[in-house]
Amino acid sequence: MQMNEENQKLEFYSKHGAITNPNDYYHILERQPVSIEGICENTFSLVLNDFLYHMRCFHLPDFYADDMNIRSAEKKLEKIELRTQDQELVIENNSCSLGNCRDISLIICASLRQKAIPSRVRSGFATFFNPIKKFDHWICEYWNLENKCWHRIDPWMYQINKAINKLPKEFSEGFSALNLDPLNLGSVFFLTGAEAWQRCRNNIDSFNNYGTYEEGLEGEWFVRDNMIRDLFCLNKIEPLPWDCWGIMGKQNSVINEAEYLLLDEVASALLSDNVSLIKLNELFLRLNGDKIFDTLKNDQVLIT
Repeated sequence: MQMNEENQKLEFYSKHGAITNPNDYYHILERQPVSIEGICENTFSLVLNDFLYHMRCFHLPDFYADDMNIRSAEKKLEKIELRTQDQELVIENNSCSLGNCRDISLIICASLRQKAIPSRVRSGFATFFNPIKKFDHWICEYWNLENKCWHRIDPWMYQINKAINKLPKEFSEGFSALNLDPLNLGSVFFLTGAEAWQRCRNNIDSFNNYGTYEEGLEGEWFVRDNMIRDLFCLNKIEPLPWDCWGIMGKQNSVINEAEYLLLDEVASALLSDNVSLIKLNELFLRLNGDKIFDTLKNDQVLIT
């Protein structure tokens, strides 16, 4: 029974969801290489890391910054195809789009699912930017058939490592000292939203140590929101990092007892190797997934 359920999950994650489905632009993903490293390398020429852009390592037209508000792979690939055909928009490394860690992970995930490789985007926190504070971060993981486990990769850091010599010295030295393998991330450099939530609820860490560089974007409500986004990712609905609905958002920073019970249940489910798709979907629905699905699917801005 357990093996059958595991196979069902692998089949589920090997197929596109509404957000990763390339639809008419599947041919772009079909051209992706076979190997994981090859896919990450080729995606570098499709979606440029936002940090490398802000560090002026590569030049991009300023209007590319709007790309990070595009939720679906289909719309991102549509932009890429249109820009590829415009010679005036071909730049130094041929990237035709700008993306943050979520965007790059989404394209990697879509590429893997196009090859029927079980994969999923994960929302959580990077542990490597600061010795104490963990920063909002997204990665991709795929099913390693040989080891029969989920294998984490960091496509955002893959691009950092490839272009490390273009970064200012303080950043290049800092990233080099990490000894981080983006194609074999492991569990040290990234915590899912549920892992962060449980650590803080068990007083192993403080909620105040989780957030972003922006003042006020940190704390308990921020960890809660990243965990809920991760739940949606595991239901193959990959939201934007700033999508908020229902109990989410800074305006709902006070969490009541009923919400704590639900959130602890979500964390327990996400941290279980044996959680069923039925349970993930049940929690998805209890957090209003059915009410926001069409909004997410149709690439509308979602801040409620």
